[in-house]
Amino acid sequence: MINSIKEQIQKVYNFIVNIILPSVCPSCRQESVTPHLLCADCWNAITFIQKPLCNCCGTPLAFAADQLMCVPCLANPPVFDSGRSVFTYSGLSRDLVLRFKHSDATHLSRCLAPFLKSVGQEFFQAADYIMPVPLHRWRLFKRQYNQATLLARAVSSLVDRPVLTNCLIRKKATQSQGHKTIKERKKNVKQAFEVINPDIIKGKTVVLIDDVWTTGATIDACTKTLKKSGADRVFVLTLARVVKEF
Repeated sequence: MINSIKEQIQKVYNFIVNIILPSVCPSCRQESVTPHLLCADCWNAITFIQKPLCNCCGTPLAFAADQLMCVPCLANPPVFDSGRSVFTYSGLSRDLVLRFKHSDATHLSRCLAPFLKSVGQEFFQAADYIMPVPLHRWRLFKRQYNQATLLARAVSSLVDRPVLTNCLIRKKATQSQGHKTIKERKKNVKQAFEVINPDIIKGKTVVLIDDVWTTGATIDACTKTLKKSGADRVFVLTLARVVKEF
């Protein structure tokens, strides 16, 4: 009875809000049919990552085959168990991520979380915890929020898995990874992370959430730290991925 009343109140509230504040596309800010979702034009402007994919890291491939893996994964198998990304880091999707990351567009987490849920469905089914890639406390102080944490919390509410935000920490104030080579990126994040209370993740499966997958240096560093601290499996899920043209 109480739940029924709450549902009716929520419907009335949504109706009034939609009249006073019509739904807008989170990307272009034009009026949209569905709240918190991209309009058709913006949707079509984004390159979503689709099969064929590397079975290990999820990078898009030029052709399909059974049990296919990309050359980098064959040459150097990743420390994480599997990884996936929603779309390529280019054009409109790049602008969207940068606005979410640097321009206080925190509302975008509600728009982007359903994409993560869809792409990472198998990960979440197996997961014990969702964990964001952490910022160092000083960078968090300057930015006021961690975009990976916002995404993790938003998708947590959709998949009913708990978020751990104070387990994996960035203990070293690393430099920005932008404009660094792969070798420099790996050196920059080496021993930058630490697990607090490792008993929490011992034998557990973790889904690691981040906004952009560039070279994978940060992801690898986080995964090594988690597995060294006892995590059984680590799946990686990001919004965007830098993809080289075929």
